[in-house]
Amino acid sequence: MNYKKVFSMLMCILMAVSASSPISSNIKAYAEGESSDTSSAESSNDNTYITGNYRMHYSINTDGEEKYASIDSYDLTSYEFPAIYPLTLTTPPEIDGYPVGAIGNYAFGIDEYCDCLPCPAQKLVITSNYTDFKIGESAFRNCNPLRIVELPENLSYIGKEAFFGCDNLNEITIPKNVTTIEDKALGYVLGRVYVKQEDGSVIDIESMLPMPDFTIYGYRGTEAERYAKDNEFTFESIDPSGDINGDNELTMKDILILQKYIAGKSRLSSGELARADICNDGRINCFDIAEIKAAIIEKRKSIDYLISIDQHFSNINERFDSNAIIRSKNEMIDFLEDYISRKDIAEIYSAKYTDKFFEENVLLLGAVLQNYGSQVMYDVSITGFENNTLNVHCGAVYPPMSSECVISRLIAQIVIPKDQFTFDKVEWK
Repeated sequence: MNYKKVFSMLMCILMAVSASSPISSNIKAYAEGESSDTSSAESSNDNTYITGNYRMHYSINTDGEEKYASIDSYDLTSYEFPAIYPLTLTTPPEIDGYPVGAIGNYAFGIDEYCDCLPCPAQKLVITSNYTDFKIGESAFRNCNPLRIVELPENLSYIGKEAFFGCDNLNEITIPKNVTTIEDKALGYVLGRVYVKQEDGSVIDIESMLPMPDFTIYGYRGTEAERYAKDNEFTFESIDPSGDINGDNELTMKDILILQKYIAGKSRLSSGELARADICNDGRINCFDIAEIKAAIIEKRKSIDYLISIDQHFSNINERFDSNAIIRSKNEMIDFLEDYISRKDIAEIYSAKYTDKFFEENVLLLGAVLQNYGSQVMYDVSITGFENNTLNVHCGAVYPPMSSECVISRLIAQIVIPKDQFTFDKVEWK
């Protein structure tokens, strides 16, 4: 009988029971104490690094002129019964004076043909001072008890199926410097696909399946977002952008959400908390609100807009809404019917502002009624923002040269891109 294989099978059963059942507080304290005691860590001449209950086997590699250590496999220093395993595995930042630059292929994981044990830790903390850290193929494959993973900021590469089969790992945060995530590295487990044959019989086939509730936390525009979208996983941005609700806009809605959270009236997800920490100090408070307000104001100061002025002569002093915010062709038609009686003027604006125009823009209209027949030059400009109101100034550049009493209407049109218009009101002065 192969006693090693029988022993390995027994250990796997014990680990599965341990991962799915509560662990007493005294065992947890002992286990975490073992795994985090780096003061007793040591390396030996046979390229073995020992820390707590773990024995890590490593090699020294060369990258150009720089040498680094690679953790290639692991073992437990003792097999006690009943089994007491360290709940946290922390890899060392350096071994024998060399920075740890890689976790090797299958270093802590196993495949279906291996009679060894996968790493039993429930929490993994990888530390490294190496500038280009890599996690190899299947490095933590089938480490089923694994629930929490903390990756180093200098991680650049996650190999194929690196965390495949980690059934209890439902979320992970990916650092900004990761440039490559290989196929099925995250969020995939072994499942069964049922296929109906032509004769009506059903066969089941083992297959790699995506986890339906897997969430990736990362930065927008990075490899983490690409991998999440390609594999249809939930992606939560952790950019400290102030865009708390994740709608790609910085508005008063984000401030209101943050105010409710600080007042204890609501809760935020991990991604929302990360986006809310504008000050990047690990705390959410009034200083973050102040920064978000400043960012909103700064964004609005750089608003892009176009202004044009039309002059139409009329002897009728018609009413004109000074706060006309028009977002669609239908709104334009309603506005023209209510405020402009002359059909020729209505036709000009109907032709000028089409459905296609309103797909990308918001139109603001303001008017000045004057009883001078001469051409008066007016200046129109956006002067500031106050209480979520856009202030527009309209004034004569120079006084009229004639006092001929003929009423005319100057209509100023301001075109603002729709994605930059986040105001509730426009005030003309």
